[in-house]
Amino acid sequence: MSHPQNTPNPCGDGALVMVAWFHNELGAALCVADLEALGIPAIVSGALTSQWRADTPGWVRVHVHPRDEQRAREAIADLAAHAPSDAELEDQSTQSTEEDED
Repeated sequence: MSHPQNTPNPCGDGALVMVAWFHNELGAALCVADLEALGIPAIVSGALTSQWRADTPGWVRVHVHPRDEQRAREAIADLAAHAPSDAELEDQSTQSTEEDED
């Protein structure tokens, strides 16, 4: 992640601060859901340029109100620190498939 960047708020009530960005819409949407579950309102921007939808690769950004920036950054860091590894996800997928076959 880079330094926060102010962006216009589509709701019209001041500037928002970018706290994270993702290669795809799904990652950003999951981040927003996690933040909102913690009581931190967040929005996504840039989805139209993600995954080459607009013939220009771009990032999907997550924005919050400046008053929530510190809490949001801490929450994102905590979530990233506790995210399962690729090996753990693969193991869970394998276990799930085996259970379905029984």
